[in-house]
Parts: sequence; structure tokens; C-alpha cells
Amino acid sequence: MEELESTETEQDDQYLLTADDAELLQEILKHNLSHQSGEKRKFRFQDLKFTRQLSTFQNLGTTAPQFHGFFVLFWMGVTLMLFRLAANNWRTYGSIWGKNEIIRLMMDKDVIVLGLTDLLLCWSTGFCLILQRVVLKGYIRWNGLGWLIQNIWQTTYLGVVIWWAYHRDWPWTHTVFIVLHCLAMLMKQHSYAAYNGYCMLTFPFSHEPVLMRAVSEMYRKRNMLKASLSQTRVKERRHPTSAKMGYSSAVDTELNSEIMDLKKKDFSRRSSELQNYSRSHETDQLLSLIGTIETGVPLEPSQVKSLRELLEQEIEVLSEGLKGRCSLTNNHYPQNLTIGNICDFMALPTLVYELEYPRTKKIDWLYVAEKTLATFGIIVVMIAVSQSWIYPVVMDTVRMKEEGMTAQQRLREFPWVLGDLLFPFMMEYLLAFYVIWECVLNAVAEITMFADRGFYSDWWNSVSWDQFARDWNRPVHNFLFRHVYHGSISEYRLSRVSASLITFLLSACVHELLMLCIFRRLRGRQVSLTVVVEVYISHPERSTKRAILLLTDVIGHRFINAQLIADQLAANDYLVVMPDLFHGDPVPLNNRPASFDLMSWLKGPPGHLANRVEPVVQAILKEMKSNMGCERVGAVGYCFGAKYAVRLLRPGLCDVAYVAHPSFVDAEELQAIQGPLSIAAAETDSIFPAPKRHESEDILAKTGQPYQINLFSGVEHGFAVRADITKPTIRFAKESAFLQAVAWFDQYL
Repeated sequence: MEELESTETEQDDQYLLTADDAELLQEILKHNLSHQSGEKRKFRFQDLKFTRQLSTFQNLGTTAPQFHGFFVLFWMGVTLMLFRLAANNWRTYGSIWGKNEIIRLMMDKDVIVLGLTDLLLCWSTGFCLILQRVVLKGYIRWNGLGWLIQNIWQTTYLGVVIWWAYHRDWPWTHTVFIVLHCLAMLMKQHSYAAYNGYCMLTFPFSHEPVLMRAVSEMYRKRNMLKASLSQTRVKERRHPTSAKMGYSSAVDTELNSEIMDLKKKDFSRRSSELQNYSRSHETDQLLSLIGTIETGVPLEPSQVKSLRELLEQEIEVLSEGLKGRCSLTNNHYPQNLTIGNICDFMALPTLVYELEYPRTKKIDWLYVAEKTLATFGIIVVMIAVSQSWIYPVVMDTVRMKEEGMTAQQRLREFPWVLGDLLFPFMMEYLLAFYVIWECVLNAVAEITMFADRGFYSDWWNSVSWDQFARDWNRPVHNFLFRHVYHGSISEYRLSRVSASLITFLLSACVHELLMLCIFRRLRGRQVSLTVVVEVYISHPERSTKRAILLLTDVIGHRFINAQLIADQLAANDYLVVMPDLFHGDPVPLNNRPASFDLMSWLKGPPGHLANRVEPVVQAILKEMKSNMGCERVGAVGYCFGAKYAVRLLRPGLCDVAYVAHPSFVDAEELQAIQGPLSIAAAETDSIFPAPKRHESEDILAKTGQPYQINLFSGVEHGFAVRADITKPTIRFAKESAFLQAVAWFDQYL
């Protein structure tokens, strides 16, 4: 450990005062001199103060009880709306959830993986504690390598989470949850490291931050000064006459001579600055001591006394800084560097680290149950609103584009679309705010006995965007206020206006990052159709370089038989992507209405012809090649999907194709293939009868491409997907048709 020490000279009654960090000693003297002006040093992390308070809605129940009835009336209206939506869905679809796209989107894929990812996300924050313990042990210094490691870790932490969300190809619900939680954990880690790292001291004589030390540096410095003070007292007792003879002060000869030259050149300027203070006896002593330290002139007895008093005062100031706001506990640095402390902070509903927070005396479990029940209830309402009022409108806008409507035509429809979305979006915004800031955060606060419930203020009364930004999300605002706004001013000496711009710019970039993670595009650019097309994906155990685009029959991608086929193909080491070709409107497998007509469904409006299906197929194929790592892609088409599988046999699209009991494949489409094609045909098939099959054989023979046609007796159209496997002949045909596909892809893909 570095020490400020007095070493004995050859004369018994004289000592040489040396400093391993002479510049630090001079700073201490100057800062102590500034303290003579009567102003107290301010520590950087005293900009926020946590207090015991209730949430705004809870306060309204006390301060404005007349509001309670209106509050209850609002939720009664929401409940009636929910019952109405559920009744309509039950009457139309036979389920209170309607077509249930939103819940399937949330629950069909990787829920367990998402939970495990989130658990790992929380546990990995322990890295910050390990780093701070390493700094405390003195293996590295925070000002330099420690700060660099922390920033590399934070960047890696965020990058890995975003990469993982992309790699798993999660739906937007999963992506929003994991990215937002990652950002929250990232802010917590930064605040924890910043508090235990930097502690800025601001002194009034310059009105600027002049000394930036890590808390670990403050701790080291305090121990150094304690040792120095103790050593000075011991030597004074050993040689009491030295007080009369005086001490000699000089800078350690090992210090760089160039630094000393700079100090001497700068001495006159700094001395003139210090002359601005009102002179007093103490001030004169410190001014004299500064000059003595910098010029190497021997210390006077009065200066020795001033130096000792200075060390005592500096130790007291540093001890106060290490203690922070601790008043009820002994949790100051380094006692706070424990597993329990960091786990406690990570669980608390705040993004700003403090050594001590106001706490409640006990947990009100009835209150926790109330907020938990409210959380799940509001989520149900949000799903119902999205399913009934938002999802259909979004799908209509997609349909407009797929049907080839011009930009001018879509622009004319825009006001109506906007009008349809305004109310449900407003509902979702209000409900999302209430469920997070009033229900979830208050429930967590009660469980952790966190008494400061000021997670938001009455932002609905805001008269400016600045006030709104402060009041609607207090945890994030507090983080930005301390670590971005004040950090920019104190560390980079920016003006308040510049610091505000930096803060809003960072906030905008984070919001843009979230949009990028959801839509896989920067806003302002065209959004890929894969964002709104539901897809069933089955992953192989190994590489995704070889992939299959599976195009279904009219029953659609949710048919369990189709999903089993996709899984079986994936088991043969192919990535399988099976999109919804029908925009959520497949032909019902069972319980078809008596009025249902297949040709009317096919031709529309809106219909399911090539103008609507082809854009989906092309967008999915593009996504597979650009973002999913697929180098070679084969197409599988059953019945309806066979037409589009054949059309994909072009350079730059699909490399090979397999179709079973194909429907509506034109001769021109068959003539245009430029890759291997395999066909599994049924003996009885009104859509692909014997004459059509023979014509196809003649066409394929002239293409010069590898082809195969297998005819299965005793089966009808649809046997490869919707077979009655209780009948041995049909089961054999179905399984053989599948093996035909696997063998074909093994050969040519």
C-alpha cells in the first residue's frame, strides 16, 4: 500500500517527509483550503434521495377519496367490455379467445427456454460483484482497467442477449420481454459499478469537479492517510525536539523530473487563484504549506501541526464519503460488497444503487395477492383487446399490400385504419402502464419491503414533454438523471443543455434498439412480411445450412399432422419452416359451416390466390436465406402448396422440390422448372387424375431435369397428410411417400 511517510534523516532530530503521490497531497491541501470558505464538499451520489412514500394511485385514495368511485367505475367498464368481447368470440368462434392468435404467439414456442434465459440473465449480474472484489483486493485499479472491463462486460451482456433472441427466432412477445429485462439488468449493473467505482468530489473554488476517485480509491486513500497520521504521531513522540527544529519536506527523488517542472511552472497560477479567498490564520497556514510542499522548503512547526490536522480532516471526509447515506445500518464500503447485498439490489424495483433504502417493517401478503391478481387480470384484458381490435386491423393492412394496392390507395385507407387503432392502442398503453408501474412494481416492492413507491407521478397532468418524461417512468428517469445527465456534466464538463441532449439521444437510441429487435429493421425502412406471418419452425440438432420450406394444404400450418411431418423432416437434419399461407383463414378441418364453399374461399374476396400467397412465400424464403443461415433450400408442397413449390424451382430460389397429390399446377409452371422434382401421386385424385399425371410425365421428360413420379394404389387425394393410418394400405402409402421425400432431399439437397 502506498503511504505518505516521514523518514528519519542522519540527524536524530530531523525527518524527511516524502510522498509516493505528491500531487495527491497537494490536491488535499488545496481542497482543504477551499473548505475554509465555509462550503461543504458535495459527493456525487447525493443527487437522489429515496424516501418512504406510497404510489400516486394509493395517495389519491387518501388525499382525494372522491376519486375512488370514478376509479372503481372505470374498472367496471373494462370488465363489461371484456365480457362483451368474450361473448362475441364464443358465439362466432366457439372460444372466448376468438381465433387465439395472440396467446398462441406467446405460448407456442420456447417458453421454458425463455425462462431459463431470464434466470441466467439475472445470475450473470454477479460478475459486477466479482470485479469490485478484485478491485478491493488491489489486483487492479478501477480508474483504468477496472472501468474498461466493466464496459466490455456490459457491451457483451447486451450483445449476447440480442444475438440469442435473433438466434432463437422468438416472436415479438418473447423478444420484448427479454430485451427490456436485459436493459433493466444492464442499468442496475452500471449503477452498482458506478457507485462502488466513481465518487466525484466537487469543490466550490473552481465550481467544477476536480478530483475523481473510485470508492475503492477513497478506501485505499483513507487507509494510507491513517497510516501516515499514526506514523507522524509516533515519530513526534520519539523526537519531541523536532517540533522546534522543524521537518524537511521534499518530493521523492524517484518522481519524474518533468512532472516537477510542470508543477513549478503551474505554481504561480494556482497560488494566484487561491489568493481570492478571504485571508485567515488557517488559510495562511495552508497557503504556506502548499508552497512548501511544491518548492521543497523545510516545514515550520506550525506547518507540521497544520499537516496533521489536515490529515485528520481528510480522513473524516473520506469516511463520510464511504458511509454514503447509511444511517440505520453499517452497510458502507467495503462491507456492502457481498452476495446478499447485490442480490437484494437486483431484486429491488429501482435502477439506482444506494447503500441503504427506506424499508417497511413487514410484508403485507394480502396486498401482494391483490397486485398479483390484478396483474394477471389486466394481462387477460390486454390480450382480449389485441385479439379483437388490433390484430385484425394489422392483418387487413398486410392484405392491402399483398393484393397490390398502390401507395395512393393505401394512403386513402390510412385515416380509417388509424381511427380503428386509436382507441385500442390508447387502452393498451394505459393498461400496460398500470400493470407494470402500479401492479408489478408495487408487488415486488412489497415483497422486498422497499418503502419508496414513487415509481411514477401524475403524468396525466403534464403540461410539457419534459414533465411527462420525468413523471411517467421514475425508475428510468432517476437512472438517466444520475448516470447520464449528471455524469455528462461532472465527468465531461458539458453544459446542462448538452447533457440534456445526450440524455434524450441515449433514450431514443435505446427505444430504436428495441424496435430493431422486434421488427428486425430500423424504423423508416420497409418491414419484412415475416414480422406478421405466423410460422412453425422445427430445428435440426445440427446445422441449419440445409433447409426445407414446407407449403401446406388448405388445412394450414396449425394442423397437427403437418407439424408432425415438419418435425420428422427436422429429425432427418433439415431446418423446416412452415408458414401460414392463408393469413389466419385456413379451411376448417371439422365443423365446416353448411354454407362453406371451397371455390368461394379460394377466389374470395379476399381469397387465397397467387396475389396473396406468393408474397408470403417469397418473404419467408428471403428470410430463411438472409437471416436464418440457410445455404440450400428445398421446397415441399402438399396439395395446395404444391403449385408454389413447383414455382420455386428457379435459380436463386429453391434447389430441389417434392410435392404430394399436387393441385392446380399449370403446364407452363411445370415446363419452367430448373431443378430436381419428385411427385407422390394418388391412384384416385380428381385434381391430379391419370391424364394430368401422364401429361406431367411428358413435360418433365423434356425439361432435362431429374424427376420422379411414384403412384400409390388404394389411396385418395390428401393421403400423404390426412391418411387413415388404421388401414395398413393407406398407412404404407403415407409412410412411403414421406420416405420418398427424405430420400429425394438426401440425394439432391
